[in-house]
Amino acid sequence: MKYAQEFLKGKSTVNLNKMKYFAVTFFLFFTFHPLFGEKHLNHPFYVSIIHINHNFKTNCLELTFKIFTDDLETGIKGDSGKILNLYHSSNNKADSIISNYLKSHCQIKISSAPAKLNFIGIETAFDVTEVYFTIDSVKSLIDSIEINCDLLVEEIPDQSNIFHYQIGDKTKSLILNKKNTNGIIKI
Repeated sequence: MKYAQEFLKGKSTVNLNKMKYFAVTFFLFFTFHPLFGEKHLNHPFYVSIIHINHNFKTNCLELTFKIFTDDLETGIKGDSGKILNLYHSSNNKADSIISNYLKSHCQIKISSAPAKLNFIGIETAFDVTEVYFTIDSVKSLIDSIEINCDLLVEEIPDQSNIFHYQIGDKTKSLILNKKNTNGIIKI
């Protein structure tokens, strides 16, 4: 405070660049530090990306859900009333809650047959949570993937869920949102 008063009176012996550096560092620390700022970070778009990779070696589809962590927490709280803090904790109970939430809001049919999502695990890195599933016993080429997904759309009306199906070096995509929660990827 003493330095700020001296600076305002024109009697500063403090380097102005040091003050600017301190102010910017202070602002960034309290805005982006996980203990202080993660709940205040707003992102300008609401999107989840779901990668579906066809693994012929293991005869399965590998799914990776990439979801903004704060959006996932909001969705779970709105859906079940359960409050999670994925920035600071990870445990089997949270894994189960997240797995059940995603399974209930994203159903998949492979060539018109319902598919079972098998939970593999979760990783949270600052603002994105990745959740891994497999769909086993996918032995041959498939002709379509039917997706019913209302993930986060009730709590976040602007939410979009983008699905990318990858087979070899080819990718097919599908975008679902509140107005359109069903779609088919034709192979």
